[in-house]
Amino acid sequence: MDSAAITVFNERDFESRESTRAKSMDQDQPHRARKRYSPNHQTTSSEFTEDETGYEEGLNAEPQQTLSSPILNDLVDARIGELELRIRDIFKTGVLNQDSKLKLLWDLRRSSYQNSLFETLLKYSSRSTKPYAFDMAIDIMRDADAQILTHLYDSFPLNDEEKGTWYILLMSIARADIPLEKKIFFLKPLVQHESARIRHSVLSAIAQLHEEGGEHDSKVLLSWFATEDDNEFIRKSASYALLDLS
Repeated sequence: MDSAAITVFNERDFESRESTRAKSMDQDQPHRARKRYSPNHQTTSSEFTEDETGYEEGLNAEPQQTLSSPILNDLVDARIGELELRIRDIFKTGVLNQDSKLKLLWDLRRSSYQNSLFETLLKYSSRSTKPYAFDMAIDIMRDADAQILTHLYDSFPLNDEEKGTWYILLMSIARADIPLEKKIFFLKPLVQHESARIRHSVLSAIAQLHEEGGEHDSKVLLSWFATEDDNEFIRKSASYALLDLS
């Protein structure tokens, strides 16, 4: 990072998230039989043929009996509802022991709806009145991967009403097990945000980088806050943070 200046980001230059498509086996190995997949259909050996007639038969094969969509949807909804209730109860009671945390993380990672569930976690924790609710949420969310953190970063409005949400999210990013460059990528565009409360959350996260292997970047950005920010409280906070790091 260039210590001489802070780059102002007007747009988020996120990495492309389009998935690539696998090349068809037919292009390189036309002699091989083609396989047709259709929803709710169990493939049988009769569908693997060497000629077009057999291939068309495979296309027109009758679907096998499977679990109906309404039943499957009910099971999925029930599972999501159970996880949401557990998240709500954690921040309603303010109690989270190590076993509960590990069990919740395990279930979140296995879910196909991680993004939605982590959104729920952020919403409940940021509005909780229990002591240490923010710390509990950060302790859970620091184990989220970069894809989930990116989704959350894009999902919440940057305003004072969501100041608690952004404090939790930015502190989780600072402590997450992701490359330092990625953390800077998340934090640096918000250094000059118009909301002083958002900037203070950024400052807190940047100070945390010092403990995560980002000593140089942390000092450069804190120095900018201490001298250039137009909010006196933020300038003083950054100066105290620099003293703690020296």
